[in-house]
Amino acid sequence: MRSAWLVSLVLLEASCRSDPDPKTLLDRECQAGSGKACNTLGGVYLRGEGVTKDEAKATLFFGESCDLGEAAGCTDLGLMYAEGTAVNKDEPRAASLYERGCNGGQFVGCSNLGLMYLKGRGVARDEGKAVALFGKACEGGTALGCYNLGVLYQQGTVVGEDESKAFSLYTRACDGAEFRACTNLGLMYANGVIVGSDETKALSLYRLACDRGDPRGCSNVGAAYAQGMVVGKDEGIAAGFYARACEAKDARGCANLGGAYEKGAGVGKDVTRALELYKQACSAGDQLGCERLKHLGTPL
Repeated sequence: MRSAWLVSLVLLEASCRSDPDPKTLLDRECQAGSGKACNTLGGVYLRGEGVTKDEAKATLFFGESCDLGEAAGCTDLGLMYAEGTAVNKDEPRAASLYERGCNGGQFVGCSNLGLMYLKGRGVARDEGKAVALFGKACEGGTALGCYNLGVLYQQGTVVGEDESKAFSLYTRACDGAEFRACTNLGLMYANGVIVGSDETKALSLYRLACDRGDPRGCSNVGAAYAQGMVVGKDEGIAAGFYARACEAKDARGCANLGGAYEKGAGVGKDVTRALELYKQACSAGDQLGCERLKHLGTPL
């Protein structure tokens, strides 16, 4: 799920002046009834930007913002309740707040609510509503909505499988800075799905995703170096990318790094370390990690 924190023009303008400080300006505007200012102030406290980080204060300001009719404030407050940040976790309330945000034109709220309907969290599971909400979010310009809808079309479990639609949605999401979509799009280029096979394009998308924080992208860059796909084969570089992926909690990255340690490919051979990594990957649900544990004769 994503937050809807907005960067206020007040912050930009105030940064050019020594007095009053941005927080003071936001305080004044919030007290004067600006829901947008209250929401921005909540984000300031949540992230600790120029103030002591205070999640409880952030929650209060998001609440004020929502009460003043700011849809982004409702979405941000919903995220606090969904994750149990500074408040008791309350998924039904989170869903209600996301709905207020979505109805107010805050399309991140639509995407977040769609995930709750898809998983049946805080609301009765309704896959049809989830699809509609992801579509609304995507058409409203929220890349996460496009990505989520693309996953559904690629999987073909909730809606009919349609790789052409998935490709189009991933492209929109990647262009909108949802970098997990760039990784998925790269896989489609690598496998020649919808378009002709283009490993160079695939690798560029993996690199983009990796550099922007998607660990699966890092794992796929590592695989490209391990296999010599487009770039020269370099197991040391491959292991480095696997390590980046694993450190960011990507289970396949951990499984691949385990393989490097087991074989001594690009790193010193260390079967004990390989076992640790396979267990980590398997515990996170990665089948490859589980298979390699079994191969080494270790109980799952």
